[in-house]
Amino acid sequence: MNGVLGRFYLFRGLGLTWLYVPFQWFYLRGQGLSATELMGLNTVFCVAAVLLEVPTGALADRLGRRPMLAAGAAFSALSCTVFLLFSASMAWLVVANCLAALAMTCISGADSAYLFDLLKWHGQCQRYRSAESISSAIRLATSALGGLAAALMVGRGADLSALYLVTGLLTGSASLLALTLPEPWRSGLELRGSSWRTSSDGPLPKSVLGAQLGAIANVSREAVMHARRAIALVGGQRDLVALLVFSAVLFPVLRVGLFIDQPYVRGLGFATASLGLVFAAKDLVAALASALTASLLVRLGEFKLLVALPCATALALALMAFVNGPASVALVVLPTIAFGIYSPLVRVYVNRRLNGSHDRATVLSTEGMARRFGFAVFSPLVGAAIDTWSLSTALVASAAWATLSLVLVFLLPLRRRLTPRTQIG
Repeated sequence: MNGVLGRFYLFRGLGLTWLYVPFQWFYLRGQGLSATELMGLNTVFCVAAVLLEVPTGALADRLGRRPMLAAGAAFSALSCTVFLLFSASMAWLVVANCLAALAMTCISGADSAYLFDLLKWHGQCQRYRSAESISSAIRLATSALGGLAAALMVGRGADLSALYLVTGLLTGSASLLALTLPEPWRSGLELRGSSWRTSSDGPLPKSVLGAQLGAIANVSREAVMHARRAIALVGGQRDLVALLVFSAVLFPVLRVGLFIDQPYVRGLGFATASLGLVFAAKDLVAALASALTASLLVRLGEFKLLVALPCATALALALMAFVNGPASVALVVLPTIAFGIYSPLVRVYVNRRLNGSHDRATVLSTEGMARRFGFAVFSPLVGAAIDTWSLSTALVASAAWATLSLVLVFLLPLRRRLTPRTQIG
């Protein structure tokens, strides 16, 4: 199993490693976009992700995790191609963001579900908490390496568009890697027409490909019903509903730094190339935080961590609005630590409350849908605040938004204790 786990970790590192992220603000501003338009593209990304999240999660539950992981990385490479060739057109930028959202949603939920199913197949569910933390840490560590590589490229005079080319090559390679991941727990499941069957039900149809295509078409129709079951499952547990609301409010301020950290760092007097180094440092810190999440859960428990995340984020954003000087660049690290803890914390929180695996990827995808819906609402407000007033105003508004998520921690039912039967490690 360790060999498969190693390949999965490598895929997790490469599949969504986007080298252009530390420089996308200046790349798109160089194409003539205002802050409002740029953040509006993020809204497009988030809305597309919301619309695609549950259907792609349902397909991962029906077709298997492996094909969705491979497809997600391939769509990421295609998105980079569109960014590279058609960045002068706003319409094509919308297409590129939709493809990036499709890439994200194909992988989101399916990766965590694959990891859990792999461990469960080998009877090692107790390793899931630590494995999820390691997986998230590797994802962030490779992103940090990507930031270092991007800083080196830009520092040596490479055009920002070259970052999209390298990203496309990396994610395309990850797509091929995903195809090598086995799914032995699905080996007895075959497709026949529009129904699912085991190989013991009789001989396969003559045209396996035709049977697969028919089943895929049927799965597309069933996705809505499958999503309804998953949403009903979430709706039946108050703590999962509460987590979705909390994620929708907190996640935007954890990730808004993807955009506003770039002009903030430049405003402190740092060169453009240094953005890659700053983002690499952020990712390394987030990777360390992710790796420590499992032990933090043992020591502090879920609820205390849920309180700590918005506290640290609100404090950092408020200080960024009023503190100047090169040393204040360290403030961008606090939301990064919170994000590093957030991802494995939420996945563990959800997985520990699900007994069956059939709808696991879909339920995980509903959490992704909730947080991206929140980011879709939040993004244009930040862009408008920057264009209308200033970056400092946008930072103050972000701090207030983080404070709201802190209030929700105490208002929402997030403290349910699990029975021993539902503990998975």
